[in-house]
Amino acid sequence: MNRTLFILVVEDNPDHQLLIGYSLRASIPQAEPVFVSMAEEAIRYLEECASGKKPFPRLCLLGIDQAPPESAWYLLRELRKRYPCLPVLVLSEQEDPACIRQAYESGAHSFLTKPHDLEGWEVQFKLLSIYWLGVVRLPVAGRC
Repeated sequence: MNRTLFILVVEDNPDHQLLIGYSLRASIPQAEPVFVSMAEEAIRYLEECASGKKPFPRLCLLGIDQAPPESAWYLLRELRKRYPCLPVLVLSEQEDPACIRQAYESGAHSFLTKPHDLEGWEVQFKLLSIYWLGVVRLPVAGRC
């Protein structure tokens, strides 16, 4: 069965949005990324999903390197409170141990370092697909 897999992508870098969108579609054909740039947009989008106006995403990819940085951390904490069953995968350009620790302490399900080229993004999303869509079982979208 080839169902559409909605993935909320919170990323304020337009170049990364292009790379993520292309790589997701190339690596996970059923993926339909929904892009927002800011925490407020993500919250509004998820509220519309919760009210039944839009399909609820199965995963959230959260770019943590946003301006201001506090907004991404705020969003992560809000997602954990409001939507506890939505898996949130944090994406960052850096591998700072303090940042990784803060991500997990704030409720991230995974921490991924952003690749530096298109091939790296495609490999990352193929692996993501194997694990998050093949190995683990996700809750029914929006039912938690």
